Amino acid sequence: MCAERRRLALGWVLAAIAAPLASAQTAAADDGSRTFEFTTSTTIQAGLAGQDGLDVWIPMPVSDGYQDVSLLSCDLQDAAGQPASCAASHEIATDPRSGNEMLHVHVSAGDAPALHVSARYHVTRWPRSRDGRPDGSGTDDAAARLKPDRLVPLDGPIAEIAGRVQGDAESCALCRAIFEEVRARMTYDKTTPGWGQGDALRACEVGKGNCTDFHSLFMALARARGVPARFTIGHALPEGAADGSPLAGYHCWAEFWCDKHGWVPVDVSEADKAPERTAEYFGQLTVNRIALTSGRDLMLAPPQNGAPVNFLVRPYVERGGVPLEQGVEHVVTARDL
Repeated sequence: MCAERRRLALGWVLAAIAAPLASAQTAAADDGSRTFEFTTSTTIQAGLAGQDGLDVWIPMPVSDGYQDVSLLSCDLQDAAGQPASCAASHEIATDPRSGNEMLHVHVSAGDAPALHVSARYHVTRWPRSRDGRPDGSGTDDAAARLKPDRLVPLDGPIAEIAGRVQGDAESCALCRAIFEEVRARMTYDKTTPGWGQGDALRACEVGKGNCTDFHSLFMALARARGVPARFTIGHALPEGAADGSPLAGYHCWAEFWCDKHGWVPVDVSEADKAPERTAEYFGQLTVNRIALTSGRDLMLAPPQNGAPVNFLVRPYVERGGVPLEQGVEHVVTARDL
């Protein structure tokens, strides 16, 4: 066993011991929480590393104000179910800028066999933030969320629309008005080309898209009015019982900063689908989700060779330092506990 793998294995054993205790404590509380087992399964095609070597970054959920995460196990195996050789190494790394965690797998150059990477977590999710406090906590992070991203500009049509929205930022009324502005402008649509990139300018002009497009426009309008806003992406869980079946697609949402209330969540695309449930999507979040990573234009850990990643919800892959879009399969599941 590689030294790195031995070190990580010890950490996973400790996590496995602590996790059932934490889950039992949180699941027993009558606080509207949802506790489930979340798994990721990633298969790397045989021979994919070729003569250049391969790097794979797999997003990992972390604990935050809305969810408590315990890593139960993590394995890197070959197609026969045996521990992978030292030609394939793996580590858990954290990007210090975003706080995102990821499992980084490196496969040395050569004709490596198919590899299977699996991780299993216990997660408890709450509908309201457990750390959003009106004491100024998070203001340093808030200041960093006022800048434009590559696909979230703050000028041009964005600035024009934002300037017409009325409301008091200190009372959250401004962002509630922006929330309604985005709902009025956008239609949930995954047929018109260009959807799903989180391009706020396209969302402004076309008025169609999925959750990334809705929330990119929300963030752009908020930031253009001087309100910090941030992006979170993960997966939606079924509202009924989750039985371990694969979860389809991904889901994302946004938060804005208010000095009085801290970070305030919004899910505009879900409110657009179910207007009668708007109260569940402004100021709180349903528990039918898991967050994986936050932020846009991401640098990974260790840093990738390619350009900043638009957002990270599926594995990002490079072969010889060049982004690769095929050869890696990824499945996520959830099972209620």
